[in-house]
Amino acid sequence: MNKSEPRLLPDESRRFEIAVDQAIQAHIAGGHKSLLLRLAFQAITWIILARAILLFDLNWLLILLPLILEFQLLLWLGPPMAALFVKDSVFRKHSGSWSQALIWSIILLLPVMILLLIQFEFKLEPLQEFISSSWQRSMVNGVAIACAVVTISLLVDSARDVRRWKKTGGAFVWPATLRIGLRLISLFLVAVLLGFSIAGASTLYDLFGKRLDWFDYASSAAWAALLVIVLSDFFEYLLSYLLHRKMNKQQTRR
Repeated sequence: MNKSEPRLLPDESRRFEIAVDQAIQAHIAGGHKSLLLRLAFQAITWIILARAILLFDLNWLLILLPLILEFQLLLWLGPPMAALFVKDSVFRKHSGSWSQALIWSIILLLPVMILLLIQFEFKLEPLQEFISSSWQRSMVNGVAIACAVVTISLLVDSARDVRRWKKTGGAFVWPATLRIGLRLISLFLVAVLLGFSIAGASTLYDLFGKRLDWFDYASSAAWAALLVIVLSDFFEYLLSYLLHRKMNKQQTRR
């Protein structure tokens, strides 16, 4: 039903590469107001999630819900953006498709579903009760608000990116897709850092004949999940800054 996408010509590929470079530079250098606004949205999310842990002893899976939602939004917003707002053949080719969004959604959500099924020993009834009660609690404790903040932040950034592209022209690159690549690298770095930190702390406690009882608290996993989110945000900005600095050095040498 849909026509196959034409292969990019050499000049189109070059325009796309230039647009990618400009998007990376604008992520840090060209958009200080956007950066501060995004930091404000993220800080609000951190505060809401921390409050939910303190007051409602929130499950760690619900703490990760805004992060999972961010990935889902990036998967499902690309195709309609290319169809409705960005009439650029280069972006349409790189914006993905509905089938790709569905496949990646299944891949991202499958580990969560497996964890839930393992937690409830593959019994459907307590799982349904958990999901129902968790949804109600998320509306009360603010997790739903945190998800709304993440959604608004992404929509505001994307609207600004589209408006800027309509003024400047050229190939359109959605900076959110660049950020999510950095977020994946950040999550890997955070996982390695936390893994070594916990293992090192446990080893030190063992050497002194004591037991690290932090894991005995029900909220420990929730605080660890929040720490992963906060650290991944900071690592993302750090990687963006380093990438921007490297590109500036390359351009200076040219």
